[in-house]
Amino acid sequence: MPTPLPDAASPSPLDPASILRRAREVYPTAKHVALEGTAFLVVAFDDSPLFDGAVRFVHRVLASYSGRRFAKGPSAPVYVLLFWTFDAFDRWSREHYGVPGADNLGSYRRDSREIAVDVSAGERAFPTMAHEMVHPIVEEDFPGAPTWFDECVATVFESPRWVGDDLRGAKWSRRYALITRALASPTGAPSVRFDGFFGMSDPEFRGIDPAVGVDATMGDPKLRAAAKARGLLHYSIARYACLWLDDQDPPKLTPFYQAWRDGFASDPTGRAAFERVVGAPPEAVQARWAEWVKKPGESPP
Repeated sequence: MPTPLPDAASPSPLDPASILRRAREVYPTAKHVALEGTAFLVVAFDDSPLFDGAVRFVHRVLASYSGRRFAKGPSAPVYVLLFWTFDAFDRWSREHYGVPGADNLGSYRRDSREIAVDVSAGERAFPTMAHEMVHPIVEEDFPGAPTWFDECVATVFESPRWVGDDLRGAKWSRRYALITRALASPTGAPSVRFDGFFGMSDPEFRGIDPAVGVDATMGDPKLRAAAKARGLLHYSIARYACLWLDDQDPPKLTPFYQAWRDGFASDPTGRAAFERVVGAPPEAVQARWAEWVKKPGESPP
């Protein structure tokens, strides 16, 4: 069985008793707290028969990530907060993050090291944890990764399939309709490209027009809505870019991730790593990628 992701900060392991005690101090109203790996604390504020299943899911995801995907894991505790009702998730999101719960199925906050997840849909919502868990891992394992690639990798696992003990991405996802609709549109298809992500700023990936800027965009409802729409499309393109890489024979997502991470100092955009692993620059595989995207995959379980 793969070993837990190692502590990235020091050779001495995190002390389980200490981080469990700390979790109880941070969340004194928690009903359940469980430690998985060396740093992930699964926390629930109410009783639910699904808690043990959620813990097992986190355990299985970590085992797959540890043995196959990433070299380092969090060097400080990460709290995976489970909310069994949407109302509870919405209240937490509004009170602690200033964001309506409807805007996200889950989120990771670097400042508080919290993953908050709406699990009101039961086990069908567990894959959101697999997505959000990628962020604190990449934060330590590949600290230079731009937002587009961090999300590119994470979104693969929000609609998962298991190949033995290996977590892979499924073709179907809540983002599939958006990207295929854009590809089918004469006006939308030209914008469905992932080669522009290489060197793209984080705000631009999230939909902000560089010519307008963040402040002006957020201050204008129409500009904000347009930015949100662009950002959602960018997330969809990113998911299917990384899923395409992982669907190659042999899979190329992890080799690309590792090549870019290890050569980031001399290759900050990742273009050289991509071409070395794939055998062609990003723009040269756009047409092949778009045809792959259009082909239906597995149906949802």
